[in-house]
Amino acid sequence: MRDTNNEEIEPFQISGRRVIEIDYFIKQLQEIGSHSSMFSCNLSTVELLHEKRIGLSSVFNMKCQMCAKKFVLKSSKDSEKRMNVNEEVVAGIMTIGGGVTQLNTVLCHINIPPMSIRLYQNTHNTISQWWKETAKHSMKEAGIIEKNHALCIGSVHNTGIPMISVSGDACWSKRSYGTNYSASSGVGAIVGIYSKKVLYYGVKNKICSICSRANSNKVQAPNHTCFKNFHGPSTAMEAVIITEGFKKSIENHGLIYNQYIADGDSSTYASIRNSRPYNDVTVGKIECKNHLLRNYCKGLLSIANNTTYHTRARKIIKENYLRIRWGIDSSIKYWTTKDIAFEEKVKMIKQDILNGPYHIFGDHSKCASYFCNDQIKKRNENIVPELSAYGVFQKVEELAHRLSLHTSFAYNQTNNTVESFNARVAKFVGGKRVNFSQRGSYLARCAAAVVTYNTGTLQSAVHKFIFDTEANPEIVRLEQMRRKRNEARIERNTKKKKIIRPTTYKKDAYYGESCQKVDMEDEQFKEAKENFLKALELSELEKNTLEKDTILQSGSPLWLETRRKLLTASWFATVCKRRPTTECGPLIKQILYGKDLSNVPSIKHGRTNEQTAIRELENALNTHIEQCGLFIDKEFPFLGASPDGKCELGIIEVKCPSTAYGMEPDDAIAQKKVDFWLPMNNDKFKINKKHKWYYQIQGQLRITGQDRCVFAIWTGPGKLKFEFVEKDSQFWKEKMEAHLIRFYKNCLLPELIDPRQARNMNLRAHSSHIQTNIVKIKN
Repeated sequence: MRDTNNEEIEPFQISGRRVIEIDYFIKQLQEIGSHSSMFSCNLSTVELLHEKRIGLSSVFNMKCQMCAKKFVLKSSKDSEKRMNVNEEVVAGIMTIGGGVTQLNTVLCHINIPPMSIRLYQNTHNTISQWWKETAKHSMKEAGIIEKNHALCIGSVHNTGIPMISVSGDACWSKRSYGTNYSASSGVGAIVGIYSKKVLYYGVKNKICSICSRANSNKVQAPNHTCFKNFHGPSTAMEAVIITEGFKKSIENHGLIYNQYIADGDSSTYASIRNSRPYNDVTVGKIECKNHLLRNYCKGLLSIANNTTYHTRARKIIKENYLRIRWGIDSSIKYWTTKDIAFEEKVKMIKQDILNGPYHIFGDHSKCASYFCNDQIKKRNENIVPELSAYGVFQKVEELAHRLSLHTSFAYNQTNNTVESFNARVAKFVGGKRVNFSQRGSYLARCAAAVVTYNTGTLQSAVHKFIFDTEANPEIVRLEQMRRKRNEARIERNTKKKKIIRPTTYKKDAYYGESCQKVDMEDEQFKEAKENFLKALELSELEKNTLEKDTILQSGSPLWLETRRKLLTASWFATVCKRRPTTECGPLIKQILYGKDLSNVPSIKHGRTNEQTAIRELENALNTHIEQCGLFIDKEFPFLGASPDGKCELGIIEVKCPSTAYGMEPDDAIAQKKVDFWLPMNNDKFKINKKHKWYYQIQGQLRITGQDRCVFAIWTGPGKLKFEFVEKDSQFWKEKMEAHLIRFYKNCLLPELIDPRQARNMNLRAHSSHIQTNIVKIKN
């Protein structure tokens, strides 16, 4: 090749492979090949001068040696109505959980020049923005579906806002293996139960690579989009994200999330309740059926693996523990489809859970006809006595009793939907094996997971929303093929039969939604106080209805919401025995925002054994004990009580002190393990009227209008002591009434009406409206 001075020029060298849009590329070559007929020009006379490469897109500059005409040949066609080749390849590598390193490794293996990191990052940012916008749009559409369904079934709050049930969970950017909870990023999602689509997702990051690099080099960070938005421990991310989602539900979708289905993460639910996302709605919690049954099976396996038991007994448990679970699952499915009252469903499922071990191990004396038939009864040998002799069956029964206390089974709900979303996230982040937390890539991939989960596609959904066109034919074909394959897999699975084979997060006090704000004005507070107290006043019929409707107590959302507005009998002793100079702030925080104590060993022991104690008390009294709901005091509607039961003899209150377990009750009293009674001469005991339980009993008697309480302590099977405690009106009047009224109106009521906790402020030492709202009562 020669230039105009007839000097030899070395021809441009090109090597390797390129990505081309074949139809467009051939048409360009045809046009170049037929550009002139005067000099008999064709493709053989055209030489390549230069290649300008932008990632996988190339522009070739060419010149004809005969006529000196210049040409531009592009590897692919430019269009504003679709993604270009670089955007498509970056979106593709992100979709399979890879990044720039994985992309360039593949390109080099097939002899295609790699993409520069700068171009990859810029393209990545563009794709990320598209994914986030499409995710937001898909969540808005999901909210409309949930809203219309709630209106259709009449699930509407008295303010006109539809109410729905949701499921929530979180996952993190790296695996913890049960020990190392230090992930840099985490994502939480809220999924609508009806639509099975994501309504909200949030991502928290503890690191920004640009800021970290600047800090390590001790220089100022350049202007950039910083993705660091979290400063607490990684374990706190879930509670923060899910609570934010509840607070934004009305703003984003015009919905109230009144039921939360979760996997037993008490800290998240406690955070939701304490934040009070809705003024007069207490969010109810439904525990995931699968997680409850999984924990039950773990307990059965721990018995089977306990080498202190006989080998045969352990083998029997190990071979049959899944059958026990499947039996419970079948019972749940059976009763939840029946058109009966919710309380009846709870009762019947509880009976089946308790009877499950008997049924599996051959004792069918309590089996209902729907649970097993005569053929099963004849086939199974009764090995319950044998297992009892080994000491194993009693442990199995204890687990069943503990499981039967959960009322959530009557809803037959799981959080499989949000677990499925977590699986999508894991796919987009390379199975949590690659660190995408440093430059916002984790956030983008979570958005892609939302789009995929809500729409079933990614590229097609993004093209439709961003460009209002279809994606390229190959990606459409791939998505259709995957959808058909999934549908076929689901159909196969439904037909397949089962084969039975043997630190806390602290909010910002200075900025944002939780920043400190001033208290209500006195006039405003006075009006709010009058309205609040007036709303507590119920007719006798309404009080009786409330007591019946809250019979499940902590399993009832109505019980949770109503009880939160009251001062209940379990707190009476703490309030009445306070010194006048003691600040009320810590006690208010304990009452309204206390941590979940269900896993504290002593409380767990009491709840686990309460029903056993009540059954033994029934036998001792020879009478039937009914469950109780929430009672409201006739004179002071802000005082409430929930006894453990009631019978013809009076109300029932049962205590199961863990410190005295295994001891005879009288020995426990003598050794001061139980101090409700005080020892006297001649081996007799008298009631300790200074004890907190005595205050609780007198409060319950006053509020329920009963004259007698049967108080019992249970210290183990067959170890029960009870006593009849009479109402003491003088004790109530002199020791309790004034203290309770003064504490409620001066301390608790201001926080209920104008809460400071949500504003990240110290709770009131006493009422901040002390001049106008102190209630003085003469003792």
